[in-house]
Amino acid sequence: MDLHNFTDDGVNVQYGIAKSKEAPKKLLVLIHGYGADYSDLWPFAIEIQKEIPFLECILPNGLEPCDEDKNYRQWFRMGDWNIDELKKNINISGIKFSKFLNFIASKYNMSLQDIILMGFSQGTMMALHNGILDNVRGILGYSGMIVDDNILRNRTELPKILMIHGEADNVVPLSSLINSVDLFKENGFDLKYEIIPRAEHMIETKGLNKGIEFIKSLI
Repeated sequence: MDLHNFTDDGVNVQYGIAKSKEAPKKLLVLIHGYGADYSDLWPFAIEIQKEIPFLECILPNGLEPCDEDKNYRQWFRMGDWNIDELKKNINISGIKFSKFLNFIASKYNMSLQDIILMGFSQGTMMALHNGILDNVRGILGYSGMIVDDNILRNRTELPKILMIHGEADNVVPLSSLINSVDLFKENGFDLKYEIIPRAEHMIETKGLNKGIEFIKSLI
């Protein structure tokens, strides 16, 4: 799994590519969680490509070394989950990640509307943030939440979004999903979501299959 590099104006992102089995028609960017790296989501990219062979999968590493283990990556600092700090941090990282998404679209001679974002945990927070701001084709999020609901204000439409969350998640609790649903409703949007009974903080088979069907619906 060779890593490629994107560098622009102080932004550096390493990323892997799971090549599509057929000529790529759409791009799936898989965004890993806190304290992980691109390889964590690689098996899911391969499983998805079995069902959608013309989907090229891009797997970036997080923007920063993880605060808890410098051998792994994070997208932004979580601190003590203080919401004001989280909003500030995700907005800083979001500007950088937007540059990467535009680069990827250009690399494939596509537009942001040809990109689907799939995230896990902190990666879902990034997928929602950048997916909404950059108006990608769709957002698939596992075990995450929206961090800064200000991005929902004064918008008339959003990308298609599906959130999937484990009922027994003890890292990003189910209440985070419910709160996100409420924030979307307060801003005039319905957030489609699935709760997987007894599932913990993970992407399990049932949730993956639902995600694959959602991706298919966007293509």
